Amino acid sequence: MITSNMNSATMTPEQATSRGRIATVFFSGLGLLGWYFAPDKTVSLPMAIMYALLMIQTWFSLPLFFRLIDQKDMRQRIIDPVIGVAYALLAYTIGNPILFTFAWAIFFTLTVLKYSMLVGTFSNTTLLRRKLMANILGVALGLAMPTFLGFGLIGEWIGVILFAGACVQYLVLRPLYVTDKV
Repeated sequence: MITSNMNSATMTPEQATSRGRIATVFFSGLGLLGWYFAPDKTVSLPMAIMYALLMIQTWFSLPLFFRLIDQKDMRQRIIDPVIGVAYALLAYTIGNPILFTFAWAIFFTLTVLKYSMLVGTFSNTTLLRRKLMANILGVALGLAMPTFLGFGLIGEWIGVILFAGACVQYLVLRPLYVTDKV
């Protein structure tokens, strides 16, 4: 899976896209299972939508960053499976608003750690800075969501609206995962 061109330890675009898509489909399946087994579909719907929006972001993020991050970086090889477990935990908690907000904050904290480890070694500092900011906002949303939960189901929908707005920002208005700017 690693290219050998000029001692490069990055994936080809095709390899990165394939690996990213497989991971996204796998984690999307976990999200569907999490929602399927949630005891109350009304309460779990906002969390399922947030997870689905996260999967849309993941669909674009993983192929790009798999292509750009050095696959030999041991720190990345260690944190990636930990983030994978966090994805699974997030899917598992769909249906429990308190646990979901906790898992959300953990997931995004781990992603901030992942991308922070690239500071100083990643060639596209603008992309890295924007990715870090997006993930820091994800942590902030996770930390703020328990406050929203005080409003019950309406509070859950507030979280959905805020995250949907972030998705529009990073996918449509000012795209983050634009390969021609890399």
